[in-house]
Amino acid sequence: MHRSLVAVVVLASVNAQVRFEPHLDLAARANHAMAYDTVRQRVCLFGGGQSRDDLWEWDGAGWVLRSAFVGPIGRYGHAMAFDPVRGRLVVFGGQSSYGASLGDLDDTWEWDGTNWTQMTPQRHPSLRSGARAAYDSVRGRVILFGGIHITNGQGTFYDDLWEWDGTNWTALNPGFRPSPRSEAALAFDPARGRLVMYGGWGGSSVGLVDAWEWDGTTWTDRTSATGPRLDRGAAAVFSATAGGIVLLGQTNPSLQFPHMETWRYDGAAWTLVTGGPTDAGNFVVMAHDAGRARTVSYGAAGGETWEFDGALWVRAAPSAAPAFRYQSVPSMVFDTARGVTVLVGNSTSAAQVETWERQGNGWTRRVGVGGPSISIGQAMAYDSTRARTVLFGGLSPYGGDQTWEYDGAVWTQRTPSPRPPALYGHSMAFDPLRDRVVLFGATSTNAPGVTWEWDGATWTPHTPAHSPWGRRFAGMAWHPLMQRVLLYGGGEGQTTTSLFADIWAWDGTDWTRMSTSIPPGERTRHAMVYDFARDRLVVHGGRDTRDVRTDTWEWDLTTWTQRTPTTNPGPTSDLAMVFDHERRESVVFGGVTYRTWTYGPEVAALATPFGTGCNGTAGRPTLTAQTLPWLGDSFRQLASSLPAQSVAVLELGASRQIWHGFTLPLDLSSIGMLGCWKYVSTDVTVPFGTQGGAVTQAMPVPAAASLHGARLFTQVFCVDPGANPFGATMSNALDVTLGGR
Repeated sequence: MHRSLVAVVVLASVNAQVRFEPHLDLAARANHAMAYDTVRQRVCLFGGGQSRDDLWEWDGAGWVLRSAFVGPIGRYGHAMAFDPVRGRLVVFGGQSSYGASLGDLDDTWEWDGTNWTQMTPQRHPSLRSGARAAYDSVRGRVILFGGIHITNGQGTFYDDLWEWDGTNWTALNPGFRPSPRSEAALAFDPARGRLVMYGGWGGSSVGLVDAWEWDGTTWTDRTSATGPRLDRGAAAVFSATAGGIVLLGQTNPSLQFPHMETWRYDGAAWTLVTGGPTDAGNFVVMAHDAGRARTVSYGAAGGETWEFDGALWVRAAPSAAPAFRYQSVPSMVFDTARGVTVLVGNSTSAAQVETWERQGNGWTRRVGVGGPSISIGQAMAYDSTRARTVLFGGLSPYGGDQTWEYDGAVWTQRTPSPRPPALYGHSMAFDPLRDRVVLFGATSTNAPGVTWEWDGATWTPHTPAHSPWGRRFAGMAWHPLMQRVLLYGGGEGQTTTSLFADIWAWDGTDWTRMSTSIPPGERTRHAMVYDFARDRLVVHGGRDTRDVRTDTWEWDLTTWTQRTPTTNPGPTSDLAMVFDHERRESVVFGGVTYRTWTYGPEVAALATPFGTGCNGTAGRPTLTAQTLPWLGDSFRQLASSLPAQSVAVLELGASRQIWHGFTLPLDLSSIGMLGCWKYVSTDVTVPFGTQGGAVTQAMPVPAAASLHGARLFTQVFCVDPGANPFGATMSNALDVTLGGR
């Protein structure tokens, strides 16, 4: 048999691989950039957030991911414009939060609709973010103005003007120019051959409200006393449909009740047209789709897509993925009753936390379910006995000792007394053996921590003889093999100067320190989860005293092993991780980019039943997998509903489609096995007795590299004289994939 379990000779030890797989959703973000690609007739969106590197296109119906993890390093606050003559999207500068590239950038990149190319001009603008760019169709150049460079907490604003011709940047040096600034609104008016600029930020507490025009030679001040008074971060585009420059922004915060306003500038006067998207915030990003005569804005707050037809704004697409306040530390659980991941985080725009759910590959925001006020450092656990997500505490202006429960339809606040003190950065996990949510936290980092348990009605404090030292942002998970709640790592206070590398186990009465130091080392704000498919405790990311971590570790009760997947989320802390029992993989969310990843083996062990057995004297024979076929383990299959004293054969085959020229499945009624079907080819047979009517077949799976990902099929044939004229029955079958942990 090809790659059979019993005929293979172990030739090589397998080094099974795990992998992180990114799931890139268009999440809400700020300081991204948008431009209209006139060649491909798509609105392009790139970067933003805390250093995202994804490129998306909008065609009026939906957003499509075009590029990620290749090309420019993730960034925000960059300048971007489209050159229609050369068919290139041009990106310059911005700021990055990644490792060696931390800080302002001065690189130039171009996207041709398929590939990114880094350009190497002899001259270029200096390091900066907050610059703005537009394409001058009269002179055939991308124009860039202003920006800010921050060093040692001090910002230098620029008032310089540059042109990009596809090869080099050229500095323009007009004698009279606008004051230095960043985050201005910039657009080119092709009808009048003028670059129009409005406002921006020059370092004051409010945005600038002046307007300027550049004719290719001279700057002219066009500030109007009756013009807009918008805050920094407004955006401008040219719209022939609207009759000139469209300006969108939030009114100056010095005014009462700041709100969104849309203005039109025709070269002579400013006219207030309407309000604006409800989720735009005070940092607006827009592009004009000339082919569809629509101005498109993607929101920085709620992640919604809006379109403007020259008169009204209409929401074209709702938010598609979560994005929370920076370092808000989201919380996540897996709801086993409904088969969904539940995510809670600190909203960027509302007074309540946002609740999101993921089933499969997409996120859905749950609107109208209520919930606690915005908070940071709350903790959650899923109570599988009562089918409730339990949330407690967090930093909040309304107190951090609140208990909430979510049943999948609505959040309900519980008001038990007593209850734990106000906590943040604490840890929670559910103990299914004792039906309790276990909480460990720190009221002070100069004393032992506090341990409480929630039974669905009452919080009970514990005073164990031994306890971990007070800490925050530790990892916590239920370990089913040990039947203990485990606690690992964490830190004192809000700094990373004093961290823990110990691991503790809670049995419902006392904490036991299992080790003062484990190989993953000291860390805080990491993710920890138990992988039920592979029986491994998984630790990823977090912070140590030096930097943000990128490493992944697994523990099999004997050995800690560092895994080295080809791709990973990069330096990541303040993240959440849960095990998805439906898809048998871990889900990771958070970090500075708020991306979603799944983690698991490159090839997962599977044993999926198919077909049905036929009636026998003891019922319908059934074949089930008691364990999964991992390389190096024992694959256990249970054959049940067999006659108590008979002989059976476990058949292993390499095919479920053909056997000796016969097409499978093969109806065996013609030979007297009424209602019986042969589902698998017979390449290897393992006879066994049926004493007791239920027999487990334990088959060693060799740790052979040649078997990694191999697929085979199993079925049981049983002698049963009273079942039918032929005197035998068949079970259902199993579709088996050999996986590597």
